[in-house]
Amino acid sequence: MNYEEIIKVLIFGFPVMKEMIDPAYPLFLQSTGGLVLTLIITLLSLFLGGVIAIPLAVIRSRPETIPDIFSLHLFRSVSALVKHVSILCTEIFRGLPIMIIVLLVFYFPYVLFKLRLPGVILAVFAFSVYAGVYLSDILLSGFKAVDQNRMDAAKVIGLSPFQTLLHIKIPIAVRTMIPAILGTAVTVLKDSSVLMVVAVPELTFTSRQVQMSDPRFYAVILSTVILLYWTIAAVGSYLIHCLEVRWGRKTAI
Repeated sequence: MNYEEIIKVLIFGFPVMKEMIDPAYPLFLQSTGGLVLTLIITLLSLFLGGVIAIPLAVIRSRPETIPDIFSLHLFRSVSALVKHVSILCTEIFRGLPIMIIVLLVFYFPYVLFKLRLPGVILAVFAFSVYAGVYLSDILLSGFKAVDQNRMDAAKVIGLSPFQTLLHIKIPIAVRTMIPAILGTAVTVLKDSSVLMVVAVPELTFTSRQVQMSDPRFYAVILSTVILLYWTIAAVGSYLIHCLEVRWGRKTAI
C-alpha cells in the first residue's frame, strides 16, 4: 500500500464483502468504516444522547420545570418514583467506564433475547446512553442557571411550565452550556476508539488493521490518526467559539 491508499482506507475504511451485509439494517452503517464511521457514531450518539438527556434533566430538575401533568396530585407519587429511578440510572451509568458500557451493550442483547444486531447499531446505542447521562448533567446545570426573572416573566405572560421549558429554559441552557456540550462531543469522539475491542471498524480499529497488514507504515499511520483526531477536535472548538461570540453579541444587543 502507498500513502494515498492508506489515507483512503483510514477515512473510508476497508470495503465490506456483500455476504457480510444484513439487508434488514441501513447499508451505510454496515459498509462505512474509518474516520467516516467514527463521525457517524459520534453525531448519532450526540443526537440520541440529547433526546435521552432532555427528559432526564427535566425529571431531575426542580418541580416547576416538570410539565403540568406531573404536578397533579394523582401523579405526584409516580413522578417521585420516576425521578428517583432516573437519578439512580444516571449515577450507575456515570460511574461506569465507557468500556464496560460497550461490553454490556454488545453482550446482553444476544444473551437475553438471542438478538443479533450490527456492531455499529450497538455502538451508537452504547454511546447514546453514555452521552445522554453527561448531557443531562449539563442541561440540569443550565436549567439551574436560568435567571429567575425570566421565569417570573414567563408566568406573567401566561406560559405553562411546559412552554417555559421549551421556549425559555432549554434554549438558554443550551447556549450557556455550549463549552460543556463541546467537551462532551470531543470526549465521545475520542472515546469511540474503545470500539476497537469489539471489532467495530472505526478509525482506530481500521488503523490497527492497516498496521498489521503493512508494519512498515506503523509510525506514519499512527501519526496520521493522531492528526485526524486532533484536527476534528480543533475545528470543533473553533466553530463553537465562533457561535459563542455571535450569541454573546446578540445577548448584549
